[in-house]
Amino acid sequence: PVVHEAISRKRLLLEVVKAAQVLSDLGLRRGDRLALNMPNILPQIYYTEAAKRLGIVYTPVFGGFSDKTLSDRIHNAGARVVITCDGGYRNAQVVPYKEIYTDQALDTYVPVEVALQIVCDALEAQPIDTWHVQSIYAAVREAIAEEITVERADVMRGVGLGLARLADLDAGLQSQLRTAVAQALVAAPPRVDAVVVVRHTGQEIRWRADRDRWSHELLAGAGERILEAARAAGVDVQSEAELLALPSAQFVRALYASSPCLPVDAEFPLFIIYTSGSTGKPKGVVHVHGGYLAGLAHTARVSFDAEPGDVIYVIADPGWITGQSYLISATLACRLTGVLAEGSPVFPSAGRYASIVERHGVQIFKAGVTFLKSVMSNPQHVEDVRQYDLGSLRVATFCAEPVSPAVQQFGMGLMTPQYINSYWATEHGGIVWTHFYGNDDYPLRADAHTYPLPWVAGDVWVAEGRGQGSGVRGQGSGNEGDLAYRSADYEEKGEIVITAPYPYLARTLWGDVKGFEAALSPQPSALSPWKGDAERFLKTYWRRGPQGEWAYVQGDFAMKYADGSFTLHGRSDDVINVSGHRMGTEEIEGAILRDRQITPDSPVGNCIVVGAPHREKGLTPLAFIVTAPGRKLAGADRRRLDDLVRSEKGAVSVPEDYIELAAFPETRSGKYMRRFLRSIMVGEPLGDTTTLRNPEVLDEISEKIAAWKRSQQLADEQQIF
Repeated sequence: PVVHEAISRKRLLLEVVKAAQVLSDLGLRRGDRLALNMPNILPQIYYTEAAKRLGIVYTPVFGGFSDKTLSDRIHNAGARVVITCDGGYRNAQVVPYKEIYTDQALDTYVPVEVALQIVCDALEAQPIDTWHVQSIYAAVREAIAEEITVERADVMRGVGLGLARLADLDAGLQSQLRTAVAQALVAAPPRVDAVVVVRHTGQEIRWRADRDRWSHELLAGAGERILEAARAAGVDVQSEAELLALPSAQFVRALYASSPCLPVDAEFPLFIIYTSGSTGKPKGVVHVHGGYLAGLAHTARVSFDAEPGDVIYVIADPGWITGQSYLISATLACRLTGVLAEGSPVFPSAGRYASIVERHGVQIFKAGVTFLKSVMSNPQHVEDVRQYDLGSLRVATFCAEPVSPAVQQFGMGLMTPQYINSYWATEHGGIVWTHFYGNDDYPLRADAHTYPLPWVAGDVWVAEGRGQGSGVRGQGSGNEGDLAYRSADYEEKGEIVITAPYPYLARTLWGDVKGFEAALSPQPSALSPWKGDAERFLKTYWRRGPQGEWAYVQGDFAMKYADGSFTLHGRSDDVINVSGHRMGTEEIEGAILRDRQITPDSPVGNCIVVGAPHREKGLTPLAFIVTAPGRKLAGADRRRLDDLVRSEKGAVSVPEDYIELAAFPETRSGKYMRRFLRSIMVGEPLGDTTTLRNPEVLDEISEKIAAWKRSQQLADEQQIF
């Protein structure tokens, strides 16, 4: 059954003000941090907008990350309050939230620095000398050094390692020390002031009266205080219904009597959103109030011709940047009507998202590339979508990953002829490259080309040599490894860069929390002394160019063309070097996916290409294929794919082999994690797998890769003879 509700902007404002009153009642003030861990439901938007209203810095955590991930982000951000819910709905199942995510995050894990202090204090209170304390403490610190928060069992494991090195302590004393540390860990101080729980599914949940608060009870009390403040301000209202019936100006005046917007500087931190990094340390990207919102509103108008009243459907979760930027912020700023849908857009069939488009007359549609690839991978999905009228769609756009011409052509044929390609990432804040809808000067073709927005100074740089070309007298390049860069020629591959500031780019990475709190003053002023983790921000994202100029580097591979357009070709670390030929794996994937367009009964569902070690070539392309349901790759299929890649990308790009998989490792937002395939292929540690929706596929992938390596080794040995 279709269950939905519509909410007016007037009602939205009231709910946001009530949520703001709740946050104020909980003691949150400007600069305090708040974490949200919820499904895709309206209360998440209420509390998000309430935080903005009060200058509270919030961090949205996708409702599906592990308890460990949530724990790390709560601690790294320094959140005082967590907003969650009893449960959510996904794929016809009720999914617990509070008990398996928030409760586990807060009750199972302890911040590393807190754990170390507890161990030190507990040991110093025991009848052992300082040397023994230091030895055990060092073992614990070594055991948990790379973590942000740890389970108590991990701490106790470190204690055990330390005690094992101390042969002079008898068994009774060792047991006493273990007990003392364990008891101290159980008595660790509370990590947050409160957990606010939205009643969504109505399921039974465990309750901690000292910490947990029902959202509906807090909101009811907040509503009464809003009415009291309105009456005190001379507005005679006795109920929410009477409040909503007021003329708009009087309605706003009544709400401002209890909860006015707190002015903050345009550069004041708005929210922290975490993204993957090369180390285990959380990488919290900081966006600010002024430039972020102004940029999103403008990008929506320029990219989509968005006008007030347009209906926009963004397949995204507020825990990801697309949800924050276009599901919430751009939609509200441009006065669009937004569609918020809980659960998978392709369950029970791919027709679900298409039915939403038809039912609500959606005009603007935004979704990740992986989403459309999943529809493309199964002929039944295509038929499910075609059962619905998508004629209301004016424009659609990709995001999240590079798109191939084959996928764009598929989208243009299935959904709307104006299926454009947009490019941006978490750190960019909003769209930076796009295809201008409705602009006859930029005719749309299924070629995956995209153009920098007028205020984005885009280029492609190629690294060559070391220590040259900085343009800074007496210095090398100023880049990590002392690499020097030059601007690429047309149709030459390199890293896409932005060489001038624009308003909605991230300002820094979250860090120096003590400095942030010290910079807060009674006046709502800029945080000029605070720079966050500026050192990591600079090292990760900034490079110097040919004349010593700074440029922002996202780490994505691209080509530019004489007509001013660009194409994206995956992460720059997804470039493989085959016998001296550099190529982006996305290019080979695009050629393989073309088979679906030219072969009616193609067995190819989706593909990922990685570089596999080769004794002669250095690396060789290896294609992983998820086949269409019930299909397998026959010898003729493999030969046809070889010929297709050879004709489109050259002989050097032809995959060494094709390995069939049941599924790719996929995040809960629907993004394929190709780095796990690379890591398994070269035998590297996988790192954090908690963001995966289907971690069980890693075992199958490992087995398939191991079997392929054995067959390759056998073939090499046979060649010797």
